Amino acid sequence: MFTHRQDELQRFLSWRKKTRFIRRHGGPLLALTLFIICLQLIWLAYQQSRQKSAGDANASHVWKTEIRPRR
Repeated sequence: MFTHRQDELQRFLSWRKKTRFIRRHGGPLLALTLFIICLQLIWLAYQQSRQKSAGDANASHVWKTEIRPRR
């Protein structure tokens, strides 16, 4: 009877030692990872908007170009 409880306690304590890092640092690591991913997504969206606005600026000047008549 006591050996079963001791085995169960030893397994539980072993599990606690194995998962200590995740339990202790898992939350901050997850938050940091999500923050970095959000920054990367914001940076990509910013770059795409700059490229799109540069393309729109070039396209908007096309109609202002004067076409010379052929002789």
